[in-house]
Amino acid sequence: MTAKHHSPVSPSSKQENGLACKLIYQLWQWVFSYPVLLLLSACVGALGFALIAQYGLGLSPCPLCLMQRAPYALGILAMIAAFLGRARPGWVMAMLGVTAVALLANAVLAGYHAGVEVHWWGQTDAGCPISNASAELGSWKAMLEKWAPGRCDEVAWVIFGISAVIWNTLLSLSLSMYAGIALFRLRRLTDKEESL
Repeated sequence: MTAKHHSPVSPSSKQENGLACKLIYQLWQWVFSYPVLLLLSACVGALGFALIAQYGLGLSPCPLCLMQRAPYALGILAMIAAFLGRARPGWVMAMLGVTAVALLANAVLAGYHAGVEVHWWGQTDAGCPISNASAELGSWKAMLEKWAPGRCDEVAWVIFGISAVIWNTLLSLSLSMYAGIALFRLRRLTDKEESL
C-alpha cells in the first residue's frame, strides 16, 4: 500500500480564504443593513434609466413599458415613507412588503411583455394587447397610446444581447426577493428584541 500524499495547504492560502469569506460576510451584512436606502436607490435608478432612454435617447415606450414604471414609482414612495418612519419597525416592514409585492407584480408584467415581444402570446394589429381593451378603458387607453406610441411586440432596445424588458424582469424579481429577505430579517430582529 502506498500512502497518499496531499499537498500541504500553506498558512497564507488559509488566511486568504478566511479573508475572502470575511469580506463576503461583511458585504452581505452591509447590503442588508441599509435595505431602505438600497431599494430607494435601485428604484430611482431604474425609473431614471427609463426616462433617460425615452427623453435622452429618443426611444418610444409602448403602453406596457409605461405600466412597468408604476411599481418603481410606488417603490420610491414606499421607501421614502419607510425612511421617514424608520423609528417604527412595523411601518418599515409594511413598506418593505408593499415594495416587494409591487416589484413582484412588475416582474410578472415584464415577463408577460417579454412574451409579447417574442410573439409567444396574444397581440393585436396595433401590436399591443392593451389595444383591444374594453370601451370602459377608452380614455385611459387613449392617454397611454398618446404617451407611449411604441409597439409592444417589437424589441425596443437590446443591452448585451438581451431585451431591456428581460433585464427589467430580472431586476424587478431580484429587487422583490431582496425586499422580501430584508423584511424577513427585520421581522426576525424585531422579534428577538421584543423577547429580550
